Amino acid sequence: MTFRPRRRIDRDRGSATVYALALVAGLVVFSVLALGFAGFAVTKHRAAAAADLAALAGAAGPAEGCALAESTASRNGARLTSCVVDGPYVTVSVEVSAPEVFGFSPRVPARARAGPVGPS
Repeated sequence: MTFRPRRRIDRDRGSATVYALALVAGLVVFSVLALGFAGFAVTKHRAAAAADLAALAGAAGPAEGCALAESTASRNGARLTSCVVDGPYVTVSVEVSAPEVFGFSPRVPARARAGPVGPS
């Protein structure tokens, strides 16, 4: 009697490829989401910086404060949405467009207030 090994049907053949593809797909999705959040964070800081600079420019000359604030905001890639001059104080609000992710491009608002520039 000779021993003949039974043929085994390999049902798991190629399963590592499927797992590897699923892992790569998960990493791609995670990377796209991480880049979207990073772009939003950068835009938030850009909006805050543009608002701060616009408020400081507006406080430098209260007579033409809002015009100075608007030009400063636009030079920093922001859109001035409101400007209020209250005596020597200027309060501004700006918006900056975040990078588009999946067809969605949110507008990030920021607000700042500044007072007189120079010695009192």
